[in-house]
Amino acid sequence: MRFEARDLPPYTVSVTEESLRVGNVYFKVDYPADDDMLVPTMRTLVFLGRGVITGNAEDFLFQDHESYDWGIRHDTASEDDQIQLHSFDSAGLGGIYEFEEALNELLRCSLRRSARQSG
Repeated sequence: MRFEARDLPPYTVSVTEESLRVGNVYFKVDYPADDDMLVPTMRTLVFLGRGVITGNAEDFLFQDHESYDWGIRHDTASEDDQIQLHSFDSAGLGGIYEFEEALNELLRCSLRRSARQSG
């Protein structure tokens, strides 16, 4: 198996407010406990909309993909349902990507890890 080579820009291209579509899947890649950005975490999220709970259009609400895929919706979920909601303001959209950009970020991480091991 061969993965096609690609040129990676040195920067990330997160989603924009305008590009988000309700019901679409996005990927949150971050490095919560790693200043060297060598150990990423990735969450798969579904965009639910702006101001869904708060009424504030500056709040962007996402749900974990797993519960969404099970058919659980935030507005009808019971206390027993396993659901995770994530709310971000516009600044918090950094690190949320469409699939190809999430892959680019993970590849950049792989290059950083390789450089650390060889250096």
